[in-house]
This record gives sequence, structure tokens and C-alpha cells, in this order.
Amino acid sequence: MKVPTLVAVAPLLAATALAPAPAQSPAPTTDVSVRVNHADGRPASDTAVRLQVHDGHEIVFDEQARTDAAGRARWRGVPAGESARARAAVRTDDAVTYYSDTVALEPGVDAALEVTLYPVTDEGRPLHLDTLHLIVQIDDPGLYRVLQFMTVSNAGQAAYAGGPALRDGRRAGLVLPLPPGAGSVRVAPFPSAEEALPPEAAEIRSDRVLDARPVPPAGRQVAITYDLVSEGEPVEVVLELPYPTQSVSLLVGGDAAGQVDLRTDSLEPQPDQQIGERSYRMWLAEALAPGTRVRFTIGPHRGGLTIAHWALLALGVGLLCAVAAGLQRPAPGHVERRRDEIIAAIAALDDAYEEGELEDSEYFGRRAAELERLELLARIGGAAATDRGSAARDGATAAGKRGRRRRRSRS
Repeated sequence: MKVPTLVAVAPLLAATALAPAPAQSPAPTTDVSVRVNHADGRPASDTAVRLQVHDGHEIVFDEQARTDAAGRARWRGVPAGESARARAAVRTDDAVTYYSDTVALEPGVDAALEVTLYPVTDEGRPLHLDTLHLIVQIDDPGLYRVLQFMTVSNAGQAAYAGGPALRDGRRAGLVLPLPPGAGSVRVAPFPSAEEALPPEAAEIRSDRVLDARPVPPAGRQVAITYDLVSEGEPVEVVLELPYPTQSVSLLVGGDAAGQVDLRTDSLEPQPDQQIGERSYRMWLAEALAPGTRVRFTIGPHRGGLTIAHWALLALGVGLLCAVAAGLQRPAPGHVERRRDEIIAAIAALDDAYEEGELEDSEYFGRRAAELERLELLARIGGAAATDRGSAARDGATAAGKRGRRRRRSRS
């Protein structure tokens, strides 16, 4: 076969170089509108609304606009496409942030979102804890780093701020109990840095952290971290629950966990399990009244540590990683299967609630538990899982709203 010479190929190269570059298709976009109403249906005019679009990897659009007299804000040329998801947020003067549902953005198809603003009340006792998790990380036998994570539900129809008085005279929205001797108390960037408790809104006291933000009807997830120090003697941990609580879990792990023993009469031990090459121990208590004191003693000892209960296994891994435990991630296929199972369970709950088969308390309690597992599993599985988890969470919230409207119409 004869190889072409440079002379023979040169005209072809020149023609190619002079040929115009193929025109690139413009990036797909769409228009988005957000309607902001008060709980009684009145439009919220001249209100700042923030619109964010996430493409499954990062935020690709983040702009703020103000509503018109009809309570609407509009954006044109918003990035759209297969993975684009949009959510609107409104922060009120009461320091409460309300979110719209998350919607997929299709190129050229206008998207409409809604945000409902609620009044703030200090009446009643609408708060309860769906879950309180204590994640104890032990990399040094004398230092116990604790991540305390709470999922709180508000069963009322207004944002609640009826907690203890703050230094500025307002009343707190939420009480996060602290054990005696807790040191280096600080807020944790969970469930996300944006939605975490801001340091300026956290009033830290010897036995509690007060969250100054009112708790919206959708509830809240909040996390704090603190250290417990053992100087050769066991440390007694006592937490007094401020609200009715569905479940409390205690998860212990870390490089030095084998040198530490834990004793408790408040929580029940769970069967042993392994995560990778590491072993963990877990305790659990359920259906606890407000004022109940959860107690355990932890200190130097020659004992093994283990874990159980897959419903909280994702929690343990996700939160321990958040505290920089450095655990290995579960296999992607396993995360996918667990995620799909949880999404299916949420969908079944939504259907049952819409049909009137579940009361509000049972539905929201079970839904919160499933959504929490999904959120934490998503932190392990990456952006795709986060995207699916967000869609499922918002779908459940929408179903809850439809169910309440349907029940009111029946009555």
C-alpha cells in the first residue's frame, strides 16, 4: 500500500483548516416562575426568592428575585436538561427558610414552583423527635468525639418558637440536649452546609444548645458535635429528652473502640454486625416520653464493639464519615438496592396516606424515618443518590400536602 506524501495531503489539510467550525447547539434552557403565598392564601408581594438549579453534580444557577404584587417571581433562560433540578427558597424576617418542592427542568417547558409561608407561634407543644442519634467516634481511648443528630417534626400548622427564652428575649425554636461535661460544642454542617444550624443562631449553654430559628411545619434536621474526655475513669453521659421521641440510637466505633467499654440500662443492645473490616456496637430505645433520661457510661475497658440494624447502618457510616472517621463506602450496587427499597417504601406510605389509610401522626413519623435513611444513604452514594433522595423527599412532602387538603375537603 502506497503511503500518501505530504504534498498530496497538504491541500486536504488546508481545506480542513479553512472549513468553518461546526456550530455548537445552544445550551438548553427554560423559564421558571415561583409563586409565594402566605398560609391563608394571600400572595406575598415584594418578597425575596432564591432559585437554585442543580445538575446532579453542582449548583449551576443561583439567583435571587423579588415577587410582584401577585406574589410571583420569574426567571428566563434558566439551565435545563436531563439532570437539572430546581428549588426555590424564601427566608422570612423570623429567620425561617421555606422551600418549594424540587422539580425537573425540561428544555423549553416552563416550570412553576410554589412556596408557602407560615406564621410563627409559641402556643402548644407540636414538636416531637423522630430520631435522636448519638455517634461516638473513638480514635483515642481517652477522647470521645460525639456527633448528635436529630430529626424533628412539627405537627402544627405554624412555625414553632415556644422554647426557652433566649438572651435577646425571643423564645427558641428547638432544644438540643447536652450531657454534663460536653466540651468543644459546635454546630455540624448537616444535612448540608446551607441548611445547617448557623453558629450565630446557636445559643450554647451547659446542658443544652438552643436553636433560635423557629421550626417550620415541615420539621428540621439539625446536628451538633462535642467532645467527652476520660482521664482514666468512665464518663457518665445523661441526656434528658425535651420532646416525645420515637427512637434513640447509640453507635460506637473508631480505631480505639476496642479499648473502651459502654454500659447502659436505658438502651437495648443490638446483634453484632461488620462494616468492611471494622466492627461496631449499637444500642436502641424506642417510644420515649418527654423528660426521659437516656444514660450510659463509657470508659477504658478491654471489650469488643459491634453494630446492628441495617435501617441505621447507613446512618452510622454516613455520619461517622461526616466526623472524618474515614470508613470505606459500601459497594455501589448495595447502595443502589437500599436506595430503591427506601424510595419504594416512601411511595407506598404516600399512597396509603392519600387514601386516608394512615393518620397524620403515623404517616409523618414513618415518612420521616424513611426519608432520614434516604438522606444519609445519599451522602454515601454520591450525587445521583442525592438527586433521587431529594426527589423522593419532595414527592413525599407534596403527597402530605395533598392528603391534608383531601382530608379537609372530606370534613
